[in-house]
Amino acid sequence: NIENAKNNLHEIEKYKKSLEGQYHYAYTIFYISLVSLMLYSEDKDKKYLKDAKKQIKQMKLWAKHCPANYQHKYYLMQAELMRATGKTEQAKEYFDKAIFGAKQENMYCDEALAWQLAARFYIKINKTHLAEYYMQNAHNVYKKWGALAVCNYIEQQHPTLIYTNNYKINENKNEIKTNETVVIGNNTTVFDTGNSLDMSSVIKASQSLSGEVHLEKLLQNMMQIIIENAGADSGFIITNDNEKYNIEAEYNHKNKIMSVLQNENIENSKKLSANIIKYVIRTRKVLVLDNATNNSTYENDEYIKNNKVKSVLCQPIIHKNKLVAILYLENNINVGVFTEQRLDTINILSSQIAISIENALLYENLEQKVQERTKELVAQKKLVEQKNEHITASVRYAKTIQTATLPFEERIKKQLDLFILFRPKDIVSGDFYWFTHLPAKDEFSEKKFIAAVDCTGHGVPGAFMSMIGMQLLNKIVNQDKTISPADILLQLHNGIYESLKQATSSNTDGMDVCLCCIESENTQQFKITFSGAKRPLYYFEKEKNKLTRIKGDRKTIGGKIRINSLTHFSNKEIVLQKNDLLYLTTDGYVDQNNKERQKIGSPKLKEILNNIANKPLSEQKQILETELDNWQAEEKQRDDITVVGIKL
Repeated sequence: NIENAKNNLHEIEKYKKSLEGQYHYAYTIFYISLVSLMLYSEDKDKKYLKDAKKQIKQMKLWAKHCPANYQHKYYLMQAELMRATGKTEQAKEYFDKAIFGAKQENMYCDEALAWQLAARFYIKINKTHLAEYYMQNAHNVYKKWGALAVCNYIEQQHPTLIYTNNYKINENKNEIKTNETVVIGNNTTVFDTGNSLDMSSVIKASQSLSGEVHLEKLLQNMMQIIIENAGADSGFIITNDNEKYNIEAEYNHKNKIMSVLQNENIENSKKLSANIIKYVIRTRKVLVLDNATNNSTYENDEYIKNNKVKSVLCQPIIHKNKLVAILYLENNINVGVFTEQRLDTINILSSQIAISIENALLYENLEQKVQERTKELVAQKKLVEQKNEHITASVRYAKTIQTATLPFEERIKKQLDLFILFRPKDIVSGDFYWFTHLPAKDEFSEKKFIAAVDCTGHGVPGAFMSMIGMQLLNKIVNQDKTISPADILLQLHNGIYESLKQATSSNTDGMDVCLCCIESENTQQFKITFSGAKRPLYYFEKEKNKLTRIKGDRKTIGGKIRINSLTHFSNKEIVLQKNDLLYLTTDGYVDQNNKERQKIGSPKLKEILNNIANKPLSEQKQILETELDNWQAEEKQRDDITVVGIKL
């Protein structure tokens, strides 16, 4: 009821705050988001979308701290958000996660609602079989919960989706019985159970598969359900293990022989047609052969010819755009067994199979980690370790290269009295410091340039950016003799913009810079020219015992700003005396959080610098590191950290 929903949404805002601290508040947030997304779907008013996202953000936080109560609710809210914003594949994934999570926690109310909303979603995208499947499950769970009024409502609203007259539910055993019709003619036996069989097959599969997390038992159940309901007399499940395709389950209906976890490679198997499997792997399309022996493409296939194969169905099982497994079915008694109706049922089952296999593999992997992995995975573990060692070794070598490109601190100290606090978050850094010295010439006096630079990202991507930045700065100053810090930043911006082809690509990487040019007016006085791209400069005047912060320009180097729209950076000049100090920083220090998620922040940094400015540089660095360590404690480092202190 759209109008009532709007009114109630407005009314609840008056009272919502009074519920904070009570468990009812979480349900309030939950339903506000679902109703808001329903209203957004109706009239596309973005205020509803904005409000829903706000509630989802809150639920995500609760889900992190108490997943048993809130994780499945968060998934359902996300599913509705994806549905309302047209992201169909993501919606499917989140609906299934919500259902599975609620089922695991025995939250019947939330599970039933998730089934119901998913069914409405599938109705909208014209997936009738899936809509039947999800709505029938919603009806069953509502009934199990005792919400009979809701069951009646569903039956009235969706009579074509609920088959209350075609099947009978055994309350004690929770089984569904169908009326089965057998049609015999022309030596062909066909089991025709219409929609009732489709629904019972899917519901039975759902109950059997979604609750099973042990891979061996899962494969057994899966194989038996498929063989019984697809009209096949033999079948196989082939799994994809890093592009190695192995038979993991085999079932022969005639001999009632079941084999699982065989790990038999299809290349070495004589049990099925490897050519058909390879075709499905390559095309990711379902292949149905009514009579393989008379099919012009496969009649000369050695396996098909020797075994006089008739009906064949080969179905790729895809989840999250990954080929998880392949279902291979045969019927060597009759032709044309795998009809469109049976194919629809198998399509529904295949989506359940994909999710169940992934869940079972995840559970198996978790068990194996607890048991320090089984013997079967020792080789794979060693391979992963070797790959990790290789990657780490490559990154460490990248660190060696990056360190070599950074100016040596001892060389800088021959020109400036300074300390450098440099802490990469990862092995390599997206921060860098840069220094160069231009001796006095006829056209200008001696100039010393120093910069603290923060590139987009950290780790390897940031390190690549840092090397590009250092190369460009060396060219701009040392080769082109650009001496104005503002001009240097503008040319650096243009260089990044062109190097990364940002005019024609979606790349928005850039860097924030604090750059100073230091000139000696005489032995007692210094002229400092500062230009900043989103980074400030701190300076301390000994005589006044005062720390001052100069803001940089609110522009970054590179990124989204086009060359033509960026006119210039600005220079700011100050005159300082001997023993005065300069401090250049990236944002890593001030952004570091403690266990209460509080950042150090600029005021705290300013306080620290003011307190240490009269101490020796080595002691200043030590105090800055101690303050950082005490603040951070056991928390992870958020970003690369660079602080440069210079005594004039």
